[in-house]
Amino acid sequence: MASCNDTRPTTVGGHPYTHHIDNDGYHPQSGDQVYYHFIQREKDSIHYNSYPTGAPKVFVIPDAGPDGDFYGKATPLTEVMSKMSAGDSVTLEIIPELLNRPQIKDANEFARFFDLKLYEIKKKEDILNEEIELENRGKEIHDRMEELTQQFEEKSTEWNEMNGFHYKMEKNGNGASIKNGDVLIVHFSGHLMKDGKQYLDTYSRKKPYQFQLGASRVIAAWEELIPELRIGDHVTMMVPYQKAYGVAGSPGLGIPEKSDLLIYLEIVKKKS
Repeated sequence: MASCNDTRPTTVGGHPYTHHIDNDGYHPQSGDQVYYHFIQREKDSIHYNSYPTGAPKVFVIPDAGPDGDFYGKATPLTEVMSKMSAGDSVTLEIIPELLNRPQIKDANEFARFFDLKLYEIKKKEDILNEEIELENRGKEIHDRMEELTQQFEEKSTEWNEMNGFHYKMEKNGNGASIKNGDVLIVHFSGHLMKDGKQYLDTYSRKKPYQFQLGASRVIAAWEELIPELRIGDHVTMMVPYQKAYGVAGSPGLGIPEKSDLLIYLEIVKKKS
């Protein structure tokens, strides 16, 4: 248990914490997303470190109860994060005896200390606005792609050709260059050239696709073109089946045999 001489503030449940950096900025509210890293340790013995995993972890602050207070059901970590602002760092000490966790049999073996660093707060209303914008953009792209499946032959001379497929730059980004081994986050809308049917769309799903370039996780046309692009680029691609899913197609995605594809691809960012 914490010493009676301990002057650190505590959570509602009695777990003490220390604010190392306090920018006294906006504190996350219910429904906001927080981006953070943390180290779980027992004194100098590290049990878990999220930093080597790359991009910060993402957590949504839970909704408050009828009385406007969610602390009764929130974990001490959630409560402390709700007291932080972007750029803050905090060390939280969990007192095992205060947790209703029968599985923690030996408090001496429990890694009590959590060193938290909060990088960004995305407000709930901003998240909703981004989702609406993403969905609307997906609808616009869908309509354009259906039209292109009918007009590609007459407009193909306006496109670039590379290794047997065609592509057209829709928007030039100003981000970093891309190389094999990079973990990329992209949005795309994929259609069958034959009839314009959409087989996959990350815009309407509001969830981008993540993959490692050069690891044979995507079609050949992507592996060949993407290293020539930059973060922020948007391209439309006409991909013959030989550079897509081959003779067999992809029944799981609803792509028949020998299907040529029309794909709108947006390189969102590179995972650090």
